[in-house]
Amino acid sequence: MKYKEQDERELAPDPRGAFLDAQRRSELNRGNFTDVLKRTAQQLYSLAVDAYPRSRVYLNYRQKFIAVKVEGAHRPDHTELTKLNEFCDANKVYGVRLGTNLVHRLYK
Repeated sequence: MKYKEQDERELAPDPRGAFLDAQRRSELNRGNFTDVLKRTAQQLYSLAVDAYPRSRVYLNYRQKFIAVKVEGAHRPDHTELTKLNEFCDANKVYGVRLGTNLVHRLYK
């Protein structure tokens, strides 16, 4: 029997499709949140960008919460990280660590 060598990446779905789908869902869910919550999420995003300058940061609107994802959260700026943690405590933002990523969740 002959076997065909196939790279695992050939079997995986196109990552661009997943990215575009996530953007589409985020735009659809954007209307589910108040302007105050959107502004709070934007402040959280800005603080996360400052606290993790070497990481990619994303803002996603989900059905039940707004997520600010820090991809590969390595070597934070500790003064800015303190500001981020204080902001999270003051605004009831919950953090989840997924591997090397951090997801800050701001619920409705």
